[in-house]
Amino acid sequence: MKSKALKSYPIAIPNISGNERRYLNECIDTEFVSSVGPFVDRFESQLVSCSGFSHASAVSSGTSALSIAQHVLGVQNNDLVIIPDYTFIATANSVAHNQANPWLMDINSNDLNLNFSLMIQEILNNCTYKKTKWIHNHTNQELKCIIPVMALGNSISSKDIDAFNEKIGLPIIIDAAGALGTTNAEESIGKHLLLVEAELF
Repeated sequence: MKSKALKSYPIAIPNISGNERRYLNECIDTEFVSSVGPFVDRFESQLVSCSGFSHASAVSSGTSALSIAQHVLGVQNNDLVIIPDYTFIATANSVAHNQANPWLMDINSNDLNLNFSLMIQEILNNCTYKKTKWIHNHTNQELKCIIPVMALGNSISSKDIDAFNEKIGLPIIIDAAGALGTTNAEESIGKHLLLVEAELF
């Protein structure tokens, strides 16, 4: 009896059939090959247009974007940051870059995104709200923020975010590296979010 051949479904297929070569040569010719230049300005401007945000700032990687966002929020040594248990290693690395500890939470089976209902219950069961801070009961660590990930381009519902804000109220950093340009039936990804990280490969 023959076994069925396994099918492979690529997450992303590179497409460099456009102006990539011309733009790359222009960067080399003008010596704008690093963190500044007209292409960086264009990328930031176009990201603002497609995301619905007021501002965008290009950095060297998605990991750097997540690390900077946590730093701005004051994430530091021995703090807790919630991330989903299904994500790219960059999400966890960004927490480690701020000397904090990731707290892994389960995901939804239908979209592979963070299960907000379960996360809210876990926080209420394991943390106490003390003087404007969520403190983990067993470790005494401060829970500083959460980093949901838009898995494989699947948008995170604003209803989930609103429910989280109402019951918990921690800062939210969205790891949207795999969802640049994502929209849903509710609204664009730029609404109701404190910080968003997006990466162009």
